[in-house]
Amino acid sequence: MPCATGAAGNGYGVLLSVCRRGVLLTRTVWQRSRAFIYKAGTIILGSVVVIWFLSSFTFHHDGKFIDMVESEEETDISVLADVSKPITVLFEPMGFESYKPVVASVIGLVAKENLVSSLAVLSGSESEEDEGFGERLLGVFNGDKVAAFAFVFFNLFTLPCFAAIGVLRREFENRKFFFRALGFIMLFSYSLAVAIYQIGQIVLDPTRLASPGGIVAVLIVLIFAYLLFIKRRPKTDEKIDFLMLK
Repeated sequence: MPCATGAAGNGYGVLLSVCRRGVLLTRTVWQRSRAFIYKAGTIILGSVVVIWFLSSFTFHHDGKFIDMVESEEETDISVLADVSKPITVLFEPMGFESYKPVVASVIGLVAKENLVSSLAVLSGSESEEDEGFGERLLGVFNGDKVAAFAFVFFNLFTLPCFAAIGVLRREFENRKFFFRALGFIMLFSYSLAVAIYQIGQIVLDPTRLASPGGIVAVLIVLIFAYLLFIKRRPKTDEKIDFLMLK
């Protein structure tokens, strides 16, 4: 073979390797791009349509079983608001006083790209040029920057999309450890967001340190500090048996 004889052969082998890697890279880029286009045209688009429909209709107009909301202010009595308000209470310690960030976080489990599109629909933006993502996010939280900061951190550390959760389930091969991992991720992200919001409120108003939220935030910080700096770590010569996960 030419790639095995002489300098010319070695040069030919290097060139052939580069060409193969180029073809492989092009194929990979095309496959990923096609997968994203498919997701954007099906899952993301479908989620946006569902959110728009549920946020545009209400059961509370007199004389009609269901009717369209007449203004942006009436979205608080929409079908989407009625469905999501019962679980909004769980997110109030993070500063989620409205159902909108709760809906965006839940829809983000389908695909993280849905966070931006969901906030655009729920904030009532009609075009992409009127305001940026930061302004929309602050609009959802009525200008509360601390709550918006907690929202960002919660969605950064919470459960990934359903596809990633499926991969996690396949890799663990053990239902018990799989659900433990999901529970730990949800508890960690929730605790982190609560601590960020409550500490931010304490910084703005030190008298809130004695409130239930301030006490919970201090406890969360102490638990994190214990796990990071005090809890005994395994010695370097200790071996972890990964077969126990199977």
